[in-house]
Amino acid sequence: MAKKKAQPKKKNTVPAGMGVMHDLQKLLAKQEFSGEADINAFLEKFMTEPIPEFEPETDADKAEALAMSAYSLTRAKGRKVVEQALDLDPECMTALEYLGDMEEHPSIAAAFYDRVTTIGEERFFLDPKDVEKYTGRCWGFHETRPYMRCLQKLADRLYYTGRLDSSLAIWTRMLDLNPMDNQGVRYPLSLFMAATSPEHFREIDKQFDEEESTFMLFNRTLATFVSAGPGPSTTKLLKEAMAENPHIVPMLLAPEPPEEIAHSYSPGSYEEALVYCYYGWVAWTYAAGAKEWLRKA
Repeated sequence: MAKKKAQPKKKNTVPAGMGVMHDLQKLLAKQEFSGEADINAFLEKFMTEPIPEFEPETDADKAEALAMSAYSLTRAKGRKVVEQALDLDPECMTALEYLGDMEEHPSIAAAFYDRVTTIGEERFFLDPKDVEKYTGRCWGFHETRPYMRCLQKLADRLYYTGRLDSSLAIWTRMLDLNPMDNQGVRYPLSLFMAATSPEHFREIDKQFDEEESTFMLFNRTLATFVSAGPGPSTTKLLKEAMAENPHIVPMLLAPEPPEEIAHSYSPGSYEEALVYCYYGWVAWTYAAGAKEWLRKA
């Protein structure tokens, strides 16, 4: 496969699952609910009331709070705060994640994310009871969020450095750990399954009720081309996909992949096409004859 890809530009943004949502998850963890009605009543209360902030109690809690605060600081100040966090807890996953997020070199960033995932595996998946607790619901616990985020970031850096097989293994594991896929790993995973193993693509597609998003429409088109070749059904799928986003096909047919990747997008936008083609340019190139068919179709 072609290896030249755009590396995501660094942004000093707070990762998903931090801030207010982090405090809400901690608050929920301290409750004992008797049923769904209790949960809904509890959550409704905080529709109008502020969510209380938790004061750190242990060194690990203090380290995590420091690491979270680093995201709102300049890089220089953030690094100093993260060093303090690691002095308190050398295995603070959020602090190590921050260092990976701020690292420009993809291989070095991957090393930080890999360290977090190793800590997470030891912390959450050595005891069979923990395996049962977290598997299938891993995004739902505030303590596992850094682990899940770093799995995704590690897969992305490995992909950038040409280690697609490793990325596919991580995305597959993430889907097992969190079948609801709050992080959207089904999109790159199903894309490369579409290019190499259409039957596995269909399993993922069915898992998400044959989702009609732009990404899945293009992935479905590719899977159909690989399994059935060009024809009326494949062309129909392509037209449906292009109707959702007209920017993607010209970008797939460009001589090189995009040199940038968007961090947010709206459906049908140029930015959405950038995100899709970060992975899609390589996958459509790998599928024999796919781009030639695109040009003709």
